[in-house]
Amino acid sequence: MKRSIMAIALVLAVPAVAVAADAEPKRYALSATVQPGEAVTLAVGAVPRGQFAWSVSASSEAQKNFVITQKRLGKKAFTVLRVPNQAAYSACQGGSSAIYGPGPVACGKLTTPAVIKSRYTFQVRNLGTKPLKVGLVIKWKRLGSAG
Repeated sequence: MKRSIMAIALVLAVPAVAVAADAEPKRYALSATVQPGEAVTLAVGAVPRGQFAWSVSASSEAQKNFVITQKRLGKKAFTVLRVPNQAAYSACQGGSSAIYGPGPVACGKLTTPAVIKSRYTFQVRNLGTKPLKVGLVIKWKRLGSAG
């Protein structure tokens, strides 16, 4: 299996083959065409404790079948979003035809924790039978104090 990898620090972006990404403080973006069975990865430099807010758009000529994961340095990855999946209904616009059919789908309202100051890796894996065009925007924000 072939992987395209993108390493991004807060001030330095180094693109890999078939992946266009940009970064500015607190905002990270990835745009790529992912072949069936392949993945693209966005590696982000260290961010303080807070939260990531996600939005993703994906399009394919066939049923979309992909998974997005988040991983903290030294820890196991966890699934942020899997399409198709029942949970995608609340996060994605367009209902079942957009989620289960060909064409575009847009998903937002997703948040995940940045529990400690660490480096994070985000991956989009195409589990489908056709190329997947994907756009991923991740915004980091500091959470207010609890007291």
